[in-house]
Amino acid sequence: MAYQYDIFLSYKRHPEARQWLVEHFLPLLKYYVELQLERREEVQVFLDERDIEAGATWPAELGGALGASRTLVALWTRTYFHSEWCTRELSVMLARERGERLRTRRRPGGLIFPVVLHDCEQLPTRLVPLQYVAMQDCYQVRMARNSQRAELLEEHIATRLAPGVASGVAAAPRWSPRWPRSAKQLLDSILRKSPPRQDQVPRHSR
Repeated sequence: MAYQYDIFLSYKRHPEARQWLVEHFLPLLKYYVELQLERREEVQVFLDERDIEAGATWPAELGGALGASRTLVALWTRTYFHSEWCTRELSVMLARERGERLRTRRRPGGLIFPVVLHDCEQLPTRLVPLQYVAMQDCYQVRMARNSQRAELLEEHIATRLAPGVASGVAAAPRWSPRWPRSAKQLLDSILRKSPPRQDQVPRHSR
């Protein structure tokens, strides 16, 4: 097994959020990351198709997909940090960054690319150092494809998000067989433990 996905999309599952993702965000992200990478292969994105989080039913393939993804694009809202799934997904990739000694002076790049869609004025303290792209002004689940908001979304993705994601994809560390196992173990803990507090997100190496 090796990398299967270039990008893992982490978001709070909801039918309305998924509609905006599929109709607006995802096509533009794939297109502009592919332009930046200038490679023949199509950019592969993992998007969990479930509309909601089923508390007692764990999707077994989720840990494997996360462990087989080069980068994580996290769509932050206030409810994102209330979600057990989202906080665990983020924790898994933060742990990988720490294990690979990323976001350090010698290796300043990372694998996580946050996008703020709503609120998030008070981020968890240990996430503040993560540089994010603010897109609150172009997040409307029922916006038209030819609207001013849609044009603004394209500009944000093309100029602010896609270049960083493409750099992360291109510079991702060599795939390790331990990642899917460790991801599944951590994600499986959702079924056994209470959700982590916001100050329990793993800290980066410095």
